[in-house]
Amino acid sequence: MKKRLSLFTLALFSMVAAAQVSKTVNVTTAGNLYRETSLNTVTNLTVTGSINAVDVKYMRDNMPLLAVLDLSGASIAAYSGSSTDGPDTNISTYNANYMPSKSFRNKSSLTTLNLPNNLTGIDQYAFYGCSGLTSIPLPANLISIGGEAFSGCTSLTSMTFPAKLRIIYDAETANPATYKAFFNCTHITDFNVESTNANFSSLNGVLFNKDFTKLLCYPMAKLGDFTIPSTVTNINCWAFYKCMVPKITFPVIPSAFTINDYAISNCSNLIAINCLDVTPFTITALTFNNNSNIANVFVPSADAVTAYKANTSWYSTFPGNIIKTGVTTALALQTSSKVKVFTTASEIVIDGLSNGATVELYSLNGVRIQSRKAQGDRMTINILGHAVYLVKVGAKAFKVIL
Repeated sequence: MKKRLSLFTLALFSMVAAAQVSKTVNVTTAGNLYRETSLNTVTNLTVTGSINAVDVKYMRDNMPLLAVLDLSGASIAAYSGSSTDGPDTNISTYNANYMPSKSFRNKSSLTTLNLPNNLTGIDQYAFYGCSGLTSIPLPANLISIGGEAFSGCTSLTSMTFPAKLRIIYDAETANPATYKAFFNCTHITDFNVESTNANFSSLNGVLFNKDFTKLLCYPMAKLGDFTIPSTVTNINCWAFYKCMVPKITFPVIPSAFTINDYAISNCSNLIAINCLDVTPFTITALTFNNNSNIANVFVPSADAVTAYKANTSWYSTFPGNIIKTGVTTALALQTSSKVKVFTTASEIVIDGLSNGATVELYSLNGVRIQSRKAQGDRMTINILGHAVYLVKVGAKAFKVIL
């Protein structure tokens, strides 16, 4: 029996190996990849030398079995010619060191891709609809990602952005503010950013600008509740599009705060919104577009309920008894890795302070209870009654429950 099983395993392995056809090609003159024979049966291709948009189109349209592509040793040359020569029939000129527009659009056979080491840009729709793509490390010299470049890459689970990346565009408006490059990437759980990047940051897999004032893109497949960091003053269009988050908590909102149209839209898993500010921030009819399962909007007090219901935009978005008081179970609104706030039986403890830092204690309805200057790196605040409080350290806010 064991011998039969071994023979079966060997036969299966041989079949799989036989199904994989590997080839290495050195292209000495860009545009001449088509001269290679038998590429239509190749599954694993390594390309070196110089290629251009014509070669990219050839790989996309004439290699139906292509699954693993290594371009790390190749360079992409500029190309200008007929619009029918390249992968995008609307374009006749392609830049050097850029993955062309619509490079591998809808090539579902592609699973793994190593991009050229000297690549500086990925043009719009380059990998749109590459539903089988599971791995595509971004090269160190990458500066720009075009609109919807990875839209519909439903097998990607994470993306790591290199230190030199400066721009992530939207295809429709050429506006970096909408971050539709990752539309419908339904299995992404993490966006990660190299720590030396001067333009972007990530926190718990969520993409922000460098100083955490703009929330740019929330991974569609990231699970669990989410609290907006108190540093955020702008939430971009489509930031939470079709995300799986069940509850979003908004902190006490800074005076200059913008949440854009469609910022939180089509989130079928979203059932609750927590607002810790007694004053409603400005929304439009499209801010929470198509979120039919939101059953509760919790605010901190009866006065806050009155304020939110009196706000036309909020009440037209969340009518009836949806807006109500409720104690949120959100954790501290902490974005700093240094300052930590926790409680004991009768006191609030703040660790990691800078000497002389201002610490303020507020009730949930926004009344300041006390303000103190730190003397050393730790402060304790004795509390007489059990309640929910907000602790502000500089521009950051923390919520604690005693």
